[in-house]
Amino acid sequence: MQRLSQKSILIVEDEGVVARDVENRLAAEGYAVSGWAVSGKEALAEIEKCGPDLVLMDIHLKGSLDGIDTAERIREEFDIPVVFVTAYADNETLDRAKVAGPFGFIVKPFSQRDLHTTIEIALYKHELDRALRDQQEFLSTIFESVPCSVVVVDDNQGIKMVNRHLAESYGVTADEVIDRCVGDVLGCSAALEHPGKCGEAEGCDGCPIHVAVVDALDGSSVEKRRCRFASVEGNRSRERTILVSSSAISHLGQKLAILIIEDITELSGLRKLLSAEKSFAGIVGATPVMRSIFNTIREIADVNVPVMVLGESGTGKELVAAAIHDQGDRSKKSFVPVNCAALPDGLLESELFGHVRGAFTGANRDRKGRFQLAHQGTIFLDEIGDLTPAMQVKLLRVLQEGTFERVGDEKTVTVDVRVICATNKDLQKEVENGRFREDLFYRLCVVPITLPPLRDRMDDVPLLAEFIVEKESATSGGRQVSLSAEVVEMLMEHRWPGNVRELQNAIRYAFIKCQSNVIEPEHLPPRIRDAIGGPRQPKTARSGLTTEAYEVALEKAEGNRSKAAEYLGVSRATLYRFLADHPELNRDV
Repeated sequence: MQRLSQKSILIVEDEGVVARDVENRLAAEGYAVSGWAVSGKEALAEIEKCGPDLVLMDIHLKGSLDGIDTAERIREEFDIPVVFVTAYADNETLDRAKVAGPFGFIVKPFSQRDLHTTIEIALYKHELDRALRDQQEFLSTIFESVPCSVVVVDDNQGIKMVNRHLAESYGVTADEVIDRCVGDVLGCSAALEHPGKCGEAEGCDGCPIHVAVVDALDGSSVEKRRCRFASVEGNRSRERTILVSSSAISHLGQKLAILIIEDITELSGLRKLLSAEKSFAGIVGATPVMRSIFNTIREIADVNVPVMVLGESGTGKELVAAAIHDQGDRSKKSFVPVNCAALPDGLLESELFGHVRGAFTGANRDRKGRFQLAHQGTIFLDEIGDLTPAMQVKLLRVLQEGTFERVGDEKTVTVDVRVICATNKDLQKEVENGRFREDLFYRLCVVPITLPPLRDRMDDVPLLAEFIVEKESATSGGRQVSLSAEVVEMLMEHRWPGNVRELQNAIRYAFIKCQSNVIEPEHLPPRIRDAIGGPRQPKTARSGLTTEAYEVALEKAEGNRSKAAEYLGVSRATLYRFLADHPELNRDV
């Protein structure tokens, strides 16, 4: 920080006697006088030449510019504090002076102490203002540089602020969207059909954007909730897919919700990169067991029966649930996931069924539960095996009667909801051990779908790895990256105890570590490399394979490539490298 003696001050005063007196007073306090001007024009020229730390300026000056006009010019063109020194303190003068934004106001005659105190406060306040501006500019830069749309919304669904990304994405300006509703700005067809009713119209209760705002203002953050809606652009309607995240902020005593909106419409189109035989509704797989699951999803999509998705953690149970919803006649309504293991009974009951104001401490407003938000849509109850007996009874009633009461309310709510649940537990054993109700089990398990662990469908690993790399490329600015044959071999040799989720995380790690266009073994997570260990079959091992031998082995294995590799006496990875060299053989089996 500068010493007082280093602070330079420009005096702007048209009376020479007064100017010399002020100069002497400043010198006595240890300040340096950079110059003396008698008019506004001279003051601007002196500032341009010497750049003082502060300007002491009389209001009444010679020339066309008085002190107030000059101070306004200084504020606009230079970052230098101005302190007015004047004999005039009438209300009219003070009102004009305020407009110029001075850092102090000294009325003549003044004491030495008044001069010193005013200058020091002005310099200190200017430093604080500069630091605050720098911080605001820094935060504004961050806000504007976020590569997705950011919206700040009040409890009336009115927009208070947006970033540049949203303005450019939706063809609006930041100023013209203030106080408008989010759905209106995003072009939601429902919002356009009901002007001024965004968040209040029929169907809004299930809108993930509306729910994200309500949840944030209610103290619950939302992370990457998927939302599909019809967007009207001119005279055309377009289906958009977005991810919505939200959290609450407080500003000037007002609670606001900040929404982060990621448009993944184009990313969703990545499904087209894979043939229909290799993927279905976002689920990647070409093995017979996965094709059977795809067929089951098609068969039950429009049938309103409960579905039980079984499988180890990380096998993609929520993806299957979402696929059933998306392929069925409820696809235009909400898909509402709930993790039954994430909350204790009391909170879970409120989460599922809602509550009324005053039902418990902190319930300061009525809130709809997930069942009500999923009306005419689908609710996905993950980790259903962790429900307590009391919650099992409440869930059974909803399944049987389609009714429930919100916590603290006597009014019965009726809903039309399709229920899909999932668990990694053996519910049959849970029933036998008395930990899960038998009647509830048979209510939920009308159509069971069992997802195999990744180790039982290793032929899908290259497809999954390719798909994950494509997704990472699309979300990182289009950077094109591929997997080396050596990496594919290592991925095929790993047992994947964490299933598809583990594979996804491994590919993401490698994508980040890779600075070239090809992911090599050294880019994989160390735990993957360590788990595989030992020498692998050299690449030359595949040299003995022929297309004729492969065709015979494949026919003998009834189209199963893993069994074909066993008949040929090679590893699956070796077989896949061979197929990479012979793309004409890499057809559907």
